Amino acid sequence: MPLHDWTKAPAGLFPDFHSSWLTDLKRTLNRGLLPAGYYAMAEQRASLYGPDVLAFSMNSPTGKPSHRGNGVALAEPHTARRLISHNVPTTGRALTIRRADGKRVVAVIEVVSPANKDRPEHVGDFAGKIATLVLNGIHAVVLDILPPGRSDPDGMHPIIWMGLDTEPDVASPPADQPFTFAGYRAGMKPTAYLNYAAIGHELPDVPLYLEEDLFVNIPVEQTYMMNYHEIPAALKNVLE
Repeated sequence: MPLHDWTKAPAGLFPDFHSSWLTDLKRTLNRGLLPAGYYAMAEQRASLYGPDVLAFSMNSPTGKPSHRGNGVALAEPHTARRLISHNVPTTGRALTIRRADGKRVVAVIEVVSPANKDRPEHVGDFAGKIATLVLNGIHAVVLDILPPGRSDPDGMHPIIWMGLDTEPDVASPPADQPFTFAGYRAGMKPTAYLNYAAIGHELPDVPLYLEEDLFVNIPVEQTYMMNYHEIPAALKNVLE
């Protein structure tokens, strides 16, 4: 099933879809996709980005839980592009992935909302927070089903990347696939794994890193369609 045109959504539909999609992503991750020792939670973005969470994440023990389940260790995900950053680091809802031992945040999943893109300062705020998380050792996934606009003409990724590397990513998404789905691996050299889509295209899977050598692929299309099927027919007609 295809990606839909969310610029046509009536008031209130996108926030409802955003919330329910995060819920299904959480359920999918917790029902066997995440390896043993990790779990997903829906959290308020304001508390998620607080300094206490970053400090707690950085100061927790570094030992890893045993990797049982569907984790893929020591492998490269299949994406259209891979970028490696050589820069070393000196309010809505999001998903956090935590480790059961100490409940340390290891990763964050964000679905971009219209409010994140409606003005330059909001784009900069969102991109800066994602970059800050990655530079503090927290992996991230950004799912953006909204088209680029005046404040993010090439989508969110190039702006996030400017916060991760001294050299900006000058390459734009393919002209016929302007929607970017990004997985960010934290570490001494942060890495971005990028896939693209267009309206009418299937949504690509995205790698969610849990450790530098362990990731799972998020079934973006599957979870998206779980929620799209629940939209009332009259509203689906507007999107299609």
